[in-house]
Amino acid sequence: MKKGFTTVELLISIVILAIAITIVVASFSKLNSNKALETSSASATSVLDEARSLTLTSLNDTKYGVKIEASQLTLLPTNTVTPLNSLVAIRNISLSTGIAEEI
Repeated sequence: MKKGFTTVELLISIVILAIAITIVVASFSKLNSNKALETSSASATSVLDEARSLTLTSLNDTKYGVKIEASQLTLLPTNTVTPLNSLVAIRNISLSTGIAEEI
C-alpha cells in the first residue's frame, strides 16, 4: 500500500487554503479601512473644535475657520494643514448655513 496524498486531495487542500486566505485578506482590508475612517474623522473633529475654541478665546476678534478639501483640512488663518489618511477622502459637504468651503 502506497503512503501519501493523491492529486485530488492536494488540489482540495490548496483550494480550501486559498479560500481561507482570501477571507482573511478581505477582513483585514475592511478593518484597515474602518480604522482609517475612524482616525480621519477624529482628526477632522479635532480641527473643527480647535477652530471653534480659538475663535471663542481669540483676542482682537480674530475669526478662525477650516478650509475643507478632499484630502486635507486647513485651519485658517494660521494655515495649519491636517492631512487625511490616503484611504479617506471628503467628497460631498452639505452645511445648513450654505457655506461650502469654510466653517
